[in-house]
Amino acid sequence: MKLSEYVLRVEKALWLARRCGISVASLSMYLAGKRGLSARTMAKIVKATGGLVTYEDLVAEMEQ
Repeated sequence: MKLSEYVLRVEKALWLARRCGISVASLSMYLAGKRGLSARTMAKIVKATGGLVTYEDLVAEMEQ
């Protein structure tokens, strides 16, 4: 599942960012395609989403 879909369907960006320990601004910039994610942040997102968003999903979304 794409991170953008997860944020729309499952959990708001604010709560996901807080659970991941990242800023809402950073997450929003990633979702807008203005910034990439570090491997560490990707790992936090995968863990926080319970695997619904995978590394492959995140990389594919960054490449778009």
